[in-house]
Amino acid sequence: MNSCFLSGRHDAPDALQPAIKEAAENHIRQLHVLRFIVGSRGHFDTMAAQSLIQLKDQYPQITLEILLPYHPSSVREALPKGFDAFYYPFDEPVPARYAIASANRKVLRACSHLIICASRIGHTGKLLEQARRREARGLLHITQL
Repeated sequence: MNSCFLSGRHDAPDALQPAIKEAAENHIRQLHVLRFIVGSRGHFDTMAAQSLIQLKDQYPQITLEILLPYHPSSVREALPKGFDAFYYPFDEPVPARYAIASANRKVLRACSHLIICASRIGHTGKLLEQARRREARGLLHITQL
């Protein structure tokens, strides 16, 4: 099954939300993506989740998973409304200091598609560099916003 990871800057502007929703819908309609994974740490993640939850009304076959960078035993909250599952990419816990970046890299390797809003610096910039290498080998399709 085609899967898509959505990642972007924690301070992404509100004006980006229509582009996120449009990109996600294009992935559903044209690329047959049914599984979406988003983080929960920044404004881009919030906008991506909101967009996909809205799209679930029109496309009930899609699933939405929330990426857990920390071990599930540390999660004391229920699954957020609109999500179908938690996604924990590790076999064993990783040190908290490296958890978010490691989780992003791990989910990137597990997905066939990436929707990303990144600058050339910071964590999203590094993630985009890694994604470009996977794309060059034909392992990933990238949509950059």
